[in-house]
Amino acid sequence: MRRWRGPWFVDFEPVCYVRAEAAENDDEPFEEKMKRLVAQLREQQTEAQRLDAAIARNLQELGYGR
Repeated sequence: MRRWRGPWFVDFEPVCYVRAEAAENDDEPFEEKMKRLVAQLREQQTEAQRLDAAIARNLQELGYGR
């Protein structure tokens, strides 16, 4: 059900909330975890750049490049 509230419509539909379980303590020290996660992020960013370049080449071959 939508109701007018000032300049906006507001939805008043029932919402199902999902309970999230508490994260387990993995006993990995924070500094080590951050170093590992940052390294993983850098690898993923490098892979993303490689994939972006491949997509750009493919689009260019199809006539949709710059």
